[in-house]
Amino acid sequence: MNSLTTLIILTVLISNSCGRNVHVQQEGDVATGKHTRSRLDLQIPAPDPVKYRDIRDGKDWQNPFLVVTRDGVSLMAKAVSLNEWKEVPLDRLADSLIALPLQAWPYGSVIGVMESGIRNLNDDQPIERNKAQTEKILKSLGITIDWWPSA
Repeated sequence: MNSLTTLIILTVLISNSCGRNVHVQQEGDVATGKHTRSRLDLQIPAPDPVKYRDIRDGKDWQNPFLVVTRDGVSLMAKAVSLNEWKEVPLDRLADSLIALPLQAWPYGSVIGVMESGIRNLNDDQPIERNKAQTEKILKSLGITIDWWPSA
């Protein structure tokens, strides 16, 4: 076994035992020299509810926030742009979140999420489908969901 293979195996074993997400280079990246992340930054801590549990107004939320729509999700990350929503297709959601800088996650690996409140009569099924897919993507990234409004 070569040293690169050993390093990759050790990284995966350590990350699994610690319950943390780590950067793992894909095989093609070694040959090209490109560093493509497949997980959130290792420096993003676990969610810290003390920092966000009392927030009741969206304008005060500092971590990324998603609104699930019939066509995908809308993403706002105040660390990137203060008040601009970016439409993100679900097949690009993981990449969009992974690309956010460390300072976009002051509460740790938690994201605010809500369903679109403005909808047409035929929007319920697509929104439910996109909500389920969004949950799956966020879970795969190890991101905790803070549903708005809270139950």
